[in-house]
Amino acid sequence: MFSPDSEVRHWPVVLASFLTVGLTFGLGSSLGVFYIEWFHEFPQSSALVGWLSSSVNAMLLLFSPIAGALIKYLGNRPVVIAGALISFTGLLIASSGREFYVLFMTIPFMTGIGCSMCYSGTMTIISDCFRKHFALAFGIAYSGGSFGIMTLPVVSGFLINHYGWRGALLIISAIQANILVCAKCMKPNPFGQTSTNLVDIGGKGYGSLEHQLSPEKAAPRDETEADGYSKASFSQNQSISTSIGDDRSKDDKLANNKNLLEKLVQFLDHAGLSLVWTNRVFASIIPLPILTSIGNSVTLLFLFARAESVGIPGLQAELLLSVVGVANIVGNLANGPLVDANVAELAFIYGVVEAVVSVSAIGIAILESYPFFVVYAVLFGFSSGIYIPLGGIMTANSPTLDKSPNEFKVN
Repeated sequence: MFSPDSEVRHWPVVLASFLTVGLTFGLGSSLGVFYIEWFHEFPQSSALVGWLSSSVNAMLLLFSPIAGALIKYLGNRPVVIAGALISFTGLLIASSGREFYVLFMTIPFMTGIGCSMCYSGTMTIISDCFRKHFALAFGIAYSGGSFGIMTLPVVSGFLINHYGWRGALLIISAIQANILVCAKCMKPNPFGQTSTNLVDIGGKGYGSLEHQLSPEKAAPRDETEADGYSKASFSQNQSISTSIGDDRSKDDKLANNKNLLEKLVQFLDHAGLSLVWTNRVFASIIPLPILTSIGNSVTLLFLFARAESVGIPGLQAELLLSVVGVANIVGNLANGPLVDANVAELAFIYGVVEAVVSVSAIGIAILESYPFFVVYAVLFGFSSGIYIPLGGIMTANSPTLDKSPNEFKVN
């Protein structure tokens, strides 16, 4: 029906990615609603409970280089399926946890890592399937996170009020399992970067047999030397044989260590992780989101609690996160036309919106009235809706980078 190079047939992938991002990034951004419940339930410090509330987003981004390497080796769909199962299992176990350490182990290290695998797979498959309309498709797919931020806090608050936080986590884990259905729609593009360049672990490379030391080169002694030593006394032969064995054992260990090092270099090279120290453009992009990540963490984690602390009712405080989500969707959808219009350099736009998001950590501490909270939520949501997908587009459009799954997750 469509030509092999037509992008129309890939739009179901955008829909599946939209839902997956909403259930992963949106989940991590809405766990702040559970902060007060966990703080009252467990005798832990507010800092530790706050870290738990933000741990999913932290692990989502921190684990993304490893998830990108897995995608390079295994493909998008298997990684997304595995991530969905891990995330679902983590929430399911956490819902029945009676001790804080259960949540400490499951939410960051199971749900967070699982969400990272799902999120990374969706971001990569968009770059595989779209070239001409990449900015638009990327913006639509990423707006799923905004949709999740808009809906999941309200849904979570409703579930907490009716079923408690354990029942809420149990139901959310069932919702999270729907990523498995989305993964079914993520059919790999045979003409994409990742699908056509899956790494063959047994292929030639830095760790192939061609680069290993041959037994002849590794042996420190030849037969002529052995014949010369055979003329010595029995005790001398015995000591020399021991010395030869020790030397040969040392050489074998050196060869094995070199082989392991070469295989590690091969893995880092094929996975794209070596770009961190081999490509100056990529290395310069990586530090940019650090300040904005601080602003994101403070806003999404403490906005609800801060609003309640100044006397704003619970439902209105939950709606602030929904306002962030709506503004984020508008920013995501405006991102594609803004890039295509070429009204300014992408780096300039990126710097402006990053500055707005970065100062958000200061703004949230001085707000007192609800209208100012709403204005703050709109500015933060719109700016973050532009800068996050814009970072991926800047990376994808860089002419000096060899595209790999890790390049689209620097944010």
